[in-house]
Amino acid sequence: MAKISVSIEALLKEYPFLERIEKVGELGLPGFEFLSWERRDISAIREKAEKNRLEVVTFIGSDHGALVKKEQRESALKSLEEAIKVAHQLNCSTLMIMAGGRDKNIPYEKQIQDLIEGMKEASKIAEREKVTLVIEALNTLKDHPGYLLDSAKEGFSILKEINSPNVKLLYDIYHMQIMEGNLIETISENIELIGHIHAASVPGRYEPGSGEINYANIIKKLDEIGYQGYVGLEYRATMPSMESIRETLKNFGQ
Repeated sequence: MAKISVSIEALLKEYPFLERIEKVGELGLPGFEFLSWERRDISAIREKAEKNRLEVVTFIGSDHGALVKKEQRESALKSLEEAIKVAHQLNCSTLMIMAGGRDKNIPYEKQIQDLIEGMKEASKIAEREKVTLVIEALNTLKDHPGYLLDSAKEGFSILKEINSPNVKLLYDIYHMQIMEGNLIETISENIELIGHIHAASVPGRYEPGSGEINYANIIKKLDEIGYQGYVGLEYRATMPSMESIRETLKNFGQ
């Protein structure tokens, strides 16, 4: 069965941050994820993860869009190296990369090429440090207008140009249902380029399985094609989080 992680910044917000890690353990799930590592007690996170036998699945490894902008690239790469040091402390092997906002004064094609160049530099670090960087595509129709990368199709094309086994796509099912649809076929045809998956319903970004997306079929297909990564729960709960996550697992067929 697919491995499930919980975003402890999207869910379990009824509890203090470190207690959320314990709650993931109570659910019997193997891992959790969060967003920024800065201003977090890394030693305490590691201790909680180890005590509850949980994997720290991913967190954000770069500033929004910094790798795209040439004038910020050097500092962005240094920031990435700092994040990787934290990842090693947490035994975390995957870092999220955000493409950032589109600059209206620069042609889109130029910004995409700058992203590719920045990620090629980042990939050298990732390969050396044995971590995977996952670039996230977001929807620009509802939640993130102006975001640079809003297409999985474009994302896969970018990955082929970067040509690194340590750079993949974070395929967010919620965002890509809004932008492109054709979820199962897209995932199946590009599974080798997908390093992490996020799940939420459409519409509303609520519990997966509560809307128009048949998550049971998606999870079944992931199992069939041998997906080895995690499916991260990143959604808005409509009920107490523990109850919500258990309901989601039922919707997944687990």
